Amino acid sequence: MMNMKKCHYCGKEIHDFSSFCPYCMKSQIEKCTTIQKSRSNKKMIIIAAALILFAVSVIVISSVVKFGSKNKTDVINTSIATTSDSSEATDNTIDYKSYIGTWYSKDISNSADIYQTGGGSEVRIFSIDDKTAEIMVSTIQSAPTLRTATTDRIYGYIEGNIINFTFQNDSWGSSGYGTLTLLDDTIYSDIVYTNKDSNAMWFLDGSDLFYKVHSDREELLNGNIEGYIGEYSDISPYLGEETEKYYIQDIDNAEIHTYGELILSIYNFGTEIHVAEVDYNNAADKSKYNFQGKVNGESKYIDGNSTYEDVISAYGQPEYEYEEIGEKRIYYYFNHDSMRWYVEFGFNQESQVIRIICSSDTTN
Repeated sequence: MMNMKKCHYCGKEIHDFSSFCPYCMKSQIEKCTTIQKSRSNKKMIIIAAALILFAVSVIVISSVVKFGSKNKTDVINTSIATTSDSSEATDNTIDYKSYIGTWYSKDISNSADIYQTGGGSEVRIFSIDDKTAEIMVSTIQSAPTLRTATTDRIYGYIEGNIINFTFQNDSWGSSGYGTLTLLDDTIYSDIVYTNKDSNAMWFLDGSDLFYKVHSDREELLNGNIEGYIGEYSDISPYLGEETEKYYIQDIDNAEIHTYGELILSIYNFGTEIHVAEVDYNNAADKSKYNFQGKVNGESKYIDGNSTYEDVISAYGQPEYEYEEIGEKRIYYYFNHDSMRWYVEFGFNQESQVIRIICSSDTTN
């Protein structure tokens, strides 16, 4: 027997599955549709509320993360940078060239003091940019033993204000790795040994704070070529941008640094400049560099505007005179810091000075 139901409007009995009443012809699904719409509207309201709540949550979380990151970066930038965030923040503000020079673990004024104050550690930065740095790290035992552990001249890679490096030999057969952190006016070192030779009698310090050595280099500011002979790491901060660096592998194993018309040579894998040369041929300013050394008791000013007659008048007859590649060359000996040095002058066909070479006598 078929199930029956009553019409919602006229009360007549109709089939249970009828969608309208055949007596009053009214739809029997209107109420159901209304209920369905109501349910649909309610569902839409719930979904909309959920979306609004999600959006608000995202905004709040983003604000917290942003604020927290900002605070974190601020803290890192005032201390030793150890994350990529701090590295990016410091890359644009670090004056890398200002770190070129000699740094000691004691706040002293010149290299001789390190031996007179009970030993210590030393960092030398020969060159540096935002990618690589050429460095050397040493630790010296106090007198009278003065044992020294030192790396070779090695290259490290830069991450923000940190120089990362490895060393294969500390001159005692031990090896390891380390970092140099460039701070405002100091450098912090952290060195870890991965292999210590059992026969080693000295090692590099594990960690130290280094201060820069400030030496008197006023003669460099005046362009006096004589002043460019010495420790390269002490001199290079005053030279500006290096235009070229190359090596000549011959009997002297020369390492050449050029700064425009100024050419500096280091021999036999050392750290001291033995030859300073000025080539005036293409120099825009022929008075930028000069020679003022004391020769035969006389101290005269000679630069690229001087002539052969000026030099002879100033210093008298040279020790030696010869021709080289179309240039007339003459040189003199003179004393500097209790050492015998020599200066060589080159002249063109018009007898104009086109080259001055100043060197310690040890290069002969």
